[in-house]
Amino acid sequence: MIVCYKKIQMIKEDKKLWEEYLGKNVRIWNINDTKNGNSNMSVEKHDGSGFDFKNPFKLSKRRLIVVLVVIVIVAVTIIFTALLLAKEKLSNTLETIDNQQTTSSNRETTDTDASDVNCATGWITTFGLRSCYLFSNDNKDWIGAQSGCRKLGGSLTDIETNNELNFLNREVRSRFSVYWIGGTNNGTEGKFRWEPSGQPFNVTNWSLGEPNNVGNIEDCVNYSRQKRTIIYYLQKGTAGWNAANCNSKFNYICEIKF
Repeated sequence: MIVCYKKIQMIKEDKKLWEEYLGKNVRIWNINDTKNGNSNMSVEKHDGSGFDFKNPFKLSKRRLIVVLVVIVIVAVTIIFTALLLAKEKLSNTLETIDNQQTTSSNRETTDTDASDVNCATGWITTFGLRSCYLFSNDNKDWIGAQSGCRKLGGSLTDIETNNELNFLNREVRSRFSVYWIGGTNNGTEGKFRWEPSGQPFNVTNWSLGEPNNVGNIEDCVNYSRQKRTIIYYLQKGTAGWNAANCNSKFNYICEIKF
């Protein structure tokens, strides 16, 4: 009879599991390790075969870690995929809303035909307004834009009523450009006015956080379609005003009053 002994560190509750792991042809004794506070065991096997003392409990822990890692990877993949799908769905929804608003804008601007103001070719208006408007594709600084409008018999637009604001909102929203308008606070820091009339703003349509006067050099007002975010659809008109450096070059909106 060959007797083999192996001392293995274990806890008391693991004895039964070790017996199942090593087989029935073994005997296990607990030996208390009073010095280290651990419980050890001795194993006696009678068939002369060698022992495989790979700890089954450590193996189980490794498997558990692998399973947990796989679960985490799968969960992250599912969440990431769900977020991508949600983003795409939201983008499609916003695109649909935007197309509906643009279509509505195109229908509403046909009111030009119902206006009693006759505008020259390239100029537009709408029912209830006594002005014609030109959306210039030229890029100029604010002073250059004002000069360009004057050469055409008008000036950079000044927005005095909600009807005018709504009309221009629709027009700007349907375009993909930035336009100078007649607002400025040059010489009257913090107090915006329309030029050349010098009248203060009666209605406003500032974009979120504007005017912020970054660098203390933003003294002129431009008008643009806002970025397509949730705020874009929640804010009035979905187009807004921004304070900007007067030396920047943008397109511009001219107005001739009748």
